[in-house]
Amino acid sequence: MSDGRPRSSRAAGAPPDLARGPSPAPPVAAAPPGALLDGLREVGRAMSAAEDLAACLRRAVEAIPRVLRRPERAWARIHVGAHEAATPGAPEAGRGIEVPLRAGDETLGVLEVGHLDGSGELPAASPAVGDEERAALENEERARLEIVAQQVVLGVRRNRAESELRRRDEQLALAIDGLRGGIWDLRFDPDRPGEMPDRCYLSDSLKRLIGFEPDELPSSRLAWWERVHPEDVPRLDRTAEDHIAGRTELHDVEYRIRHRDGSFRWLHTRGRIRRDEAGRPVRWTGLEWDVTAAREADSARRRSEERLRDLALRDPLTELPNRALAEHRLAEAIAAAAEGSRVGVLFIDLDEFKIINDSLGHRAGDQLLVQVAGRFHTCMRESDFLARFGGDEFLVVLEDLASPEAAVQVAERLQACLVEPFEVAGTAVHQAASIGVAVGGDGRATVEELLRYADVAMYRAKRSTHRSVELFQGSVSAPEIRRLQEENELRAALERGQFELHYQPIVDLERHVVRGAEALVRWRHPQRGLLPPADFIPLAEETGLIVPIGDWVIAEAVRQVCRWRRQGGVDETFELSVNLSARQLEATDFVQRVQRLLTVSGFPPHQLLLELTENVLLRSTVRARDLRDLGVRLAIDDFGTGYASLAYLRQMIVDTLKIDRSFTRDLDTDPTCLRLVRSVFFLAESLDLNVIVEGIERLDQEDMVTRMGGSLVQGFLYSRPLPAEEFLDRGMPCAA
Repeated sequence: MSDGRPRSSRAAGAPPDLARGPSPAPPVAAAPPGALLDGLREVGRAMSAAEDLAACLRRAVEAIPRVLRRPERAWARIHVGAHEAATPGAPEAGRGIEVPLRAGDETLGVLEVGHLDGSGELPAASPAVGDEERAALENEERARLEIVAQQVVLGVRRNRAESELRRRDEQLALAIDGLRGGIWDLRFDPDRPGEMPDRCYLSDSLKRLIGFEPDELPSSRLAWWERVHPEDVPRLDRTAEDHIAGRTELHDVEYRIRHRDGSFRWLHTRGRIRRDEAGRPVRWTGLEWDVTAAREADSARRRSEERLRDLALRDPLTELPNRALAEHRLAEAIAAAAEGSRVGVLFIDLDEFKIINDSLGHRAGDQLLVQVAGRFHTCMRESDFLARFGGDEFLVVLEDLASPEAAVQVAERLQACLVEPFEVAGTAVHQAASIGVAVGGDGRATVEELLRYADVAMYRAKRSTHRSVELFQGSVSAPEIRRLQEENELRAALERGQFELHYQPIVDLERHVVRGAEALVRWRHPQRGLLPPADFIPLAEETGLIVPIGDWVIAEAVRQVCRWRRQGGVDETFELSVNLSARQLEATDFVQRVQRLLTVSGFPPHQLLLELTENVLLRSTVRARDLRDLGVRLAIDDFGTGYASLAYLRQMIVDTLKIDRSFTRDLDTDPTCLRLVRSVFFLAESLDLNVIVEGIERLDQEDMVTRMGGSLVQGFLYSRPLPAEEFLDRGMPCAA
């Protein structure tokens, strides 16, 4: 292995003095034995000094001449890796005798010595000495250099090992500092191996971890453990005893310790005992680090998860369990029902509850729901389970029923607690309810069956003129079965993603561009094919499924327009129009859900147009104004077909009027329709409202609308509602 030093051109075995011929030399003066030993000791001390390698080599090279038989005017050089040290006046490399510095198979460098009198590298004797004696003297000299070389090698290896140890110590210190931790070290008394000693090394960083400077806290196990939280002492003792006894491979535990400021910090300790050949503990070393922040973050995460679970399983208004939790509880009750006992379900629907929302407002309706839930609680057994099933519906799960009549008695008590009026918004309100009762037992009824039977019984009670509580008996009629099947299919469609959106363009006739699009929902039924809204929206309204379906429609439509924008298919002025149902608008947190959707998607609120009928707007003016405050625009759909009122127009709640297709269809044949449409345009112009005319199917209709001043139209003349993937291929630009 080359050491990288330059070499002279002289042959390695030809001393310079022989190459130049004999020259006079002074008599040999051999170094005394004492000087030899002193020189070797000095080299050893130099190479074992706690210094960097370069300094060690400099000190060693100064001591090497003292080892030679003729030390005067001798020189030496050591070359190790990138380091080189030489005595003053040493000639260039390659002019002396070289001794390799070997450690096993590795060559660390080279030791080179020579003499400055020009007589050769190591003139061991005068020219008068015979060849045999000269060879013997040179061998002796080389033997001395071999000893020196080994001392240098040992020193180099020791220095490198210490450097590596220091590097690892620094890395460990950095790692511990990064962990905000420290080290402890405990040595057992050999005479008392099972006893925990008090004397324990505590690193400075460990003491600072709990607020103490190194000299302020003794290196004592007991002093440390006295600061441990009382609740954690038994666990810390137990885990320590288990590890000492050899029952655990590691001592690994978290505990609290009192900081100097009086607060408690969470520490994680991990250590291992080293044992002798007999298995007795000898030394116990470990690492501790601060996990307070991680613990607090984990605690906050758990609280957040619990809150999310609570929100997912509880109704935010009444704080009652919601439908999902009620169905889970019912399943548990059915599974746990003992032989001979029965499980009952009460399905409660508040009668004419919409009148409260329409007359007193949604906040009053919410107050009434909370009060009704409170009343129900006072009339139930502790084992009964009350949940809000959705909207104005409640569900009660009854366990350990002796007979169906016992469930009816509970339902009648709930009816009785509604007799007294409720105080809502300063008004005395009487609220009745229809209750359906279904009872099953011995595992003969499933959750779905009991809920279906209770639902059917509730509708029977609602249709009855003399009973408000109905116990399900017998069988379900064909119309009831059909309705329940359709409801189940509708729920499954929502879960399985069978709904899809088609988009009908809204055209600006003045600029000949597509101003926006109305999103219209369709149901891809697995057996019946693609169904229009008229085939399933009424049932969705009746069952309350219109709320999740409507939420999906708004969210999917917003996502689709955002995709079109990213693709460059529509520009930033493209408007989205979506129909809104009464039950959607009446949902407690609907406005917040819309706000959250707009925030997450980045969709501009002013480019979302929500369409409501006149009747819905009249009943939910407050919620409509809340949407308007978000920046969302509102349109009256099918304007002129409902109960018209100018109040919401005067209050500037709406932005757009949509003229129903029933007026458009007869524009050219019915003068009354023509006058009405002209009046709508005049009214809209006076109030600075937009008008969209629906149902344009012929060019003559378009011409009449244009002559009346209309510019925004929608109808089959321009396009039928199209799937998203076909919408951009119509040929008319979607631009401002």
